[in-house]
Amino acid sequence: MAISANGLTFVLAALLAILRGQFKIFGVTLLYHHVQPVQQRQRLREGKLRFLQDVHAGVDEVIPGSFEIGPADVGVEEYAFLIPTFSPKGLIPDSALWDEQAIVDVIHSAQQTLTLQFLSYSTSERGGGLYTVIDDAVRNAAKRGVKVKMIVSDWEKGSRSVQALKDLSSFANIEVAFTSIPEWSGGYIPFARVEHCKFIVADSKTFWLGSSNCEKSYYYSARNLGVVCSNANLATTLARIFLKSWNSPYKELITQTGEYESREHGEKR
Repeated sequence: MAISANGLTFVLAALLAILRGQFKIFGVTLLYHHVQPVQQRQRLREGKLRFLQDVHAGVDEVIPGSFEIGPADVGVEEYAFLIPTFSPKGLIPDSALWDEQAIVDVIHSAQQTLTLQFLSYSTSERGGGLYTVIDDAVRNAAKRGVKVKMIVSDWEKGSRSVQALKDLSSFANIEVAFTSIPEWSGGYIPFARVEHCKFIVADSKTFWLGSSNCEKSYYYSARNLGVVCSNANLATTLARIFLKSWNSPYKELITQTGEYESREHGEKR
């Protein structure tokens, strides 16, 4: 399990709120409410996971299971809702908090834009078979007219995932790219110089951020955690982080005719 330092800070802070009841991130405060995640997930799937602006007239109307972001003395746009997510499914007491389903729900909620970034992306299961749950969700979003951009690290170059990424990039409304961070001027560092991000942003309103890559094992056999957040300010910040990489010289669009040789990134023998 791996996650960027900033991502880990956000996820752990969100989960800490369950125990402590309050924390601050980006200058806003998170206050804890009781948890009924099934109702939250249903509202997310239906596109009804609303900002507190919609229910500000009555505190009792706040969506059950929400974490309320924002001190009382700021505008309602500073409020948001968080849903913690976990894997593997067989080890969590409430399947409504399962990471894979939360990711699919966020993708399904997109109406205009969808940005995704992973360290690794695979539609093949270890030992054989196909895993297309997230790949199918992304394609379905594109079919609805959603403009999709996805970044995967160059550690996938030369792997069996390249063909799956080529197939995805050939789909209408979908662009896929590798990012390659140059080696340190002082020499080679194993397992470094890579974008280790794992997040999804839908319409710059809702996002998932966590420790799972897009591979079946992360959701079915490995311990991982994440968070779904509905807040335009935070989602826009994450979208800007994505675009900084997308618009950088380190991005390489994946094409059908492209040749992508593997990049060494492990311990040298």
